[in-house]
Amino acid sequence: MTGNDIYKQACSLLNYEANETEKERETALNCLNNILCDLGIFEAVENLETDIKVSPTNAFITAFGVAMLLAEIRLDTVRRGWMAEVYNVKRAQVKSEIISRKETFPGVTA
Repeated sequence: MTGNDIYKQACSLLNYEANETEKERETALNCLNNILCDLGIFEAVENLETDIKVSPTNAFITAFGVAMLLAEIRLDTVRRGWMAEVYNVKRAQVKSEIISRKETFPGVTA
């Protein structure tokens, strides 16, 4: 699944038309990277055509997260609230799949 697929799915969830302007694509890319980071995927996506290596479940959750942020940007508080509620519930359900990150300092032993 590409970033563009997730963006179009997010727009569909919000009943928005997916705009192909450069500004809208940049906004969608920023939203996508924020949500991926929130899900524990720390590799930044360079553009919306990039294939994103996530499970189908996480791709579904990512679409809700991107939709939440797009609605927030457009000041659509009702739809943002709906998307936030679904995103947070779904994210909590897959919390066990998210890889935790352990901070280490070179040369330091515990």
